[in-house]
Amino acid sequence: MTTPLRVGLSLPQLGSHVDARAVRGFAERAEELGFGSLFVQQHLFFPHVVESGYSARPGLAVPEAYRSVLQPMELLAAVAGWTSEIVIGTSILVAGYHRPVDLAQRIATLDILSGGRTVFGFSVGWSDEEHAQYNVDPRTRGRRVDELIDAMKACWGPDPVSYEGEFFHIPVSDVRPKTLQRPHPPLPAEGERARDIIEHHAHPPRQQIKLRRRAAAIGHMHHPHPGQQVEHLARQMQRGAGAG
Repeated sequence: MTTPLRVGLSLPQLGSHVDARAVRGFAERAEELGFGSLFVQQHLFFPHVVESGYSARPGLAVPEAYRSVLQPMELLAAVAGWTSEIVIGTSILVAGYHRPVDLAQRIATLDILSGGRTVFGFSVGWSDEEHAQYNVDPRTRGRRVDELIDAMKACWGPDPVSYEGEFFHIPVSDVRPKTLQRPHPPLPAEGERARDIIEHHAHPPRQQIKLRRRAAAIGHMHHPHPGQQVEHLARQMQRGAGAG
């Protein structure tokens, strides 16, 4: 028996024209039409001088739409209240912008308020300028995403919680509430092969393999890489037709 293909959409988020009315109308209509999920991404600001380049491609300009980006967790909280069944989540939360106890509690809160309808995808990101705002060395991004997710899983586990790592320390504590979904919401891995937790085009082949193995250990769902959604959807539809 095959699992039905459920198509997700990106919520209106980019550009100064996006307001509450636009987001609510989009979310409610998507649920009425039977779409499976609604996703958001994360970006911090629009630096006028970008050394790292858009999507880690030196010399590539950041699109104008990124001058204004509604922030992901707040946007999802609003959509949770406007919908009742559709899955909501992040296609990308940039790991370097977060700390485990705080983010674990924010995720748990959203999961509870939405009735267990959340999914949270992570990425190492690409913007050196944005990482600098959090005093994070971009060269540590891969290790940070591993540790962030491990530490959050500890927070969602039984109390008392403790964690000791290279970047994060959690003293013996009770960390509540826990997520409604147990042991935690799904944690998608992005990428063409469902195992990249990083935008792999910015890295040489040997590092791509390492990153895919990392994501394979923590990812649970598939989120196609930007620019590959149409081709991926077509392949999945063909497979579904063949299996039926």
